[in-house]
Amino acid sequence: VQLQYGELDRKDAAMLRSNVVETARMTANSVGGNSNMKESECKLIASKLSDMLSDLAARDFPQRWMEFWTDLLSIWTAEEDVGIGTKICLDCLIILIENC
Repeated sequence: VQLQYGELDRKDAAMLRSNVVETARMTANSVGGNSNMKESECKLIASKLSDMLSDLAARDFPQRWMEFWTDLLSIWTAEEDVGIGTKICLDCLIILIENC
């Protein structure tokens, strides 16, 4: 994201954002369910997803990613209890605030 994201056309950039959001939703649902992933693994992945989401938002919101807030809240609400999805969303916002 940091090196070559600016070279992507709009369609590819939108696909990348969509895939990162979907991966975050799946990660939020994976703890406590039928997943083979450990909670510590989910937390590490959640941290990386937060970084990616904040990088994408810093580059594209609001001009090219008008659905950022909707997408972010969809990650938060993808889980049954407060946990990984909440961590992804809050960490993303913290990173954005610290870097702006």
